[in-house]
Amino acid sequence: MGINYFTDEQLKELKNNPYVVKCSAKNITYAEEFKDLFWIDYQNGMPPIEIFKKYGFDPYALGAKRRSNFIQRLKKQAARTDGFKDTRSTNSGRPPVKELSLEEINDLKKYEDDEKYYQYVKYLNKNYCLSKVELENKLCEKKRIPFSKAKYILDNLENQGVINDKNTIFFRIDDLKMKHFSPQKIKELLVNKYNYSNSLVESIEIELDENEYETSYFLSLLNGNSQYPLKKRKENFQKKLFQKGYTKDQIEEIFQDFNEEFLSSDFSEAVFEKEFQKLNKKYVDMNKAMKQKNIRRELLNIGYPSSYINEALNNLEEEEEDSKIFELAERFYLQAMNRNVSEEKRRNFFIGKLYKLGYTLNEIQDVIREKEYEF
Repeated sequence: MGINYFTDEQLKELKNNPYVVKCSAKNITYAEEFKDLFWIDYQNGMPPIEIFKKYGFDPYALGAKRRSNFIQRLKKQAARTDGFKDTRSTNSGRPPVKELSLEEINDLKKYEDDEKYYQYVKYLNKNYCLSKVELENKLCEKKRIPFSKAKYILDNLENQGVINDKNTIFFRIDDLKMKHFSPQKIKELLVNKYNYSNSLVESIEIELDENEYETSYFLSLLNGNSQYPLKKRKENFQKKLFQKGYTKDQIEEIFQDFNEEFLSSDFSEAVFEKEFQKLNKKYVDMNKAMKQKNIRRELLNIGYPSSYINEALNNLEEEEEDSKIFELAERFYLQAMNRNVSEEKRRNFFIGKLYKLGYTLNEIQDVIREKEYEF
């Protein structure tokens, strides 16, 4: 997306800004003093949008592309030995105070007559319960009006009691509770996503609802994938609640609240067989002992009972171990001989490949002798 063009109204505001040297519908030249001030605040961690607002710029009128380009140029200039300008020591660090002209005062009065924006905000407030900052973003980004105008409209409506973050925040809390977020996660979202003030959020006590709706949700997480063992379902339960912002202790407390009678310990034999065959294929190149060890370990980790696992392992077809090691040896010998390294390294590569699959050094040496491999 390219850089947006300024409207006549936006150009008028820019020309009245003491930190603008000159501007056109497409371009803007910032005063060197502004670059110094911006860089100081930027280095102190202030978000770029807030810095532009601080010095009288409408960040939404500038647009994301223009703001980004300015920051990139500023970083390059900051790396120069002479910096942005020669008068940094004379700069007080404060933006000059500029009194409004009669024309500007009349322009502000015109805002009161702009009924369509007032109605738009009232519509949003009624149907979506947005915070004041969210409403500000909507006006600036969707309706493309200057930040100063949006602020004026919202301040008026706030003074009239039409918009009030203290009211809308409770609708937002109820909505987040319906999505099963933890109290601490709700507070985090209120500040970082929905732009409510930290002081307002911290003044509200949010507790976990212990009702039938929440109980049904937790049980559905635990018993939803009933084809898996209870241990596997509990792990999925913990993962889901971690994503919702619950701590490990809170999750364990919720889990303990359910009696064993509510939790099914059954699992699908078909799913077990599928998991077993997948692991059998995964470890197909290993000797029988190591293959069984790895399959048993992974199935126990999922939560399947030992008796089931042992029965399945006992039913594994007896494989021709001798023929398998020779088949693997042929493959690894070709790989070793294609390596442009010393004879010793090729030999070690070959032995290492078979050793990792569970074959003993004696078995490997027997293969080398029988096949008369030379490295």
